[in-house]
Amino acid sequence: MIGVVLFVQLVPRLLKPDPGEQAAEDIATATQGVQNVLVEVTNSNLVGRRIDEGILAGYSCQISRVVRDGRLFPLGSEDTFAIGQRLLVVGRPRDTSLATTFLGQRSDESFIADTDNERERLVVTDKALGGRSLREIAPLRNFGVVITRISRLGQEFVPTPDTKLETYDVLTSVGQADGLKKFADHIGHRPQAFDQTDLISMALGLSAGIFVGMVPISLPGGTPMTLGLAGGPLFVALVLGYFGRVGRVVGHIPRPTRMLLQELGLVLFLANAGIVGGENLAATIGEYGAIVFVIGAVITLGPVLISYPVARKVLGLSQAQTLGGICGGMTSTPALGALTSSTPSQQPIVSYATAYPVALITMTVMAKLLLQVMGG
Repeated sequence: MIGVVLFVQLVPRLLKPDPGEQAAEDIATATQGVQNVLVEVTNSNLVGRRIDEGILAGYSCQISRVVRDGRLFPLGSEDTFAIGQRLLVVGRPRDTSLATTFLGQRSDESFIADTDNERERLVVTDKALGGRSLREIAPLRNFGVVITRISRLGQEFVPTPDTKLETYDVLTSVGQADGLKKFADHIGHRPQAFDQTDLISMALGLSAGIFVGMVPISLPGGTPMTLGLAGGPLFVALVLGYFGRVGRVVGHIPRPTRMLLQELGLVLFLANAGIVGGENLAATIGEYGAIVFVIGAVITLGPVLISYPVARKVLGLSQAQTLGGICGGMTSTPALGALTSSTPSQQPIVSYATAYPVALITMTVMAKLLLQVMGG
């Protein structure tokens, strides 16, 4: 653990990324949020067309408001495009820039918007809506509401008409007060649902993971093996995380609960590893001496010293992606914590999450396979 933690902290100091790579990462970090842009319509081809037709679906943007008499009003289902019209476009910087060019030009005028009464964050709790697209639900046509953002598992994005809702999605909704209330009732919004954990889904998911971990897997010429309490729950979590839900079991845990379980699980794991390892530490050192630490260092540093240049030169990954992948490949959550504390970039987390499941399941299988081979 100490070896990987030190490696991911020393490498950025000793091997600086080239200026172009660092600049690209800084730009990506600075522009990853969702922004609002006021746009003046000058594209004559759009005149007379209804705004809710999904004109900007290809740009991953939403038009949420229209200017009338110097004030921003929520978009209505009957509003149409007109030359000189001012519209509020919501999306990520790159997408809003492309949408602005398509619609017309950016407007620097200032307008008043009643954000307190015309915008709410609503949580989807009605399980019947899980898997249904916004095109099917038609919130603008049926309720006079525009969904400008969706927050799911800590990630915020701008939806398109084909975006499918999942239980516990947080929807940033713009509309008149009465329309927002009707839409909130329709999706089953409850204020306490923002941080509510579905204990039944969590219990069923853990139970299914334990059961999968106990299922014997036959190997040629050896006794059956199992994924155990580590691989089984991880496999089930991957399935739930990919599909979002399986029947009534949802693969969603609010961030505060995830952080608590993550930190608590890590502390308990390290405490158990320390207790088990420390019990025979003195006797082991007395019998084998410093060679134990030398072997441990070789086993730890060998893979990371090989994987770093391969990832950088052969795969063309950035330094942040490479170090995050190394943390995942070594299944070292403490190293990821040390890495993310020194950078605002999300690249290490994405790489870690990509490599970690494969590494954990592979190590679980290989450890049991090697024991069988060596035992035979």
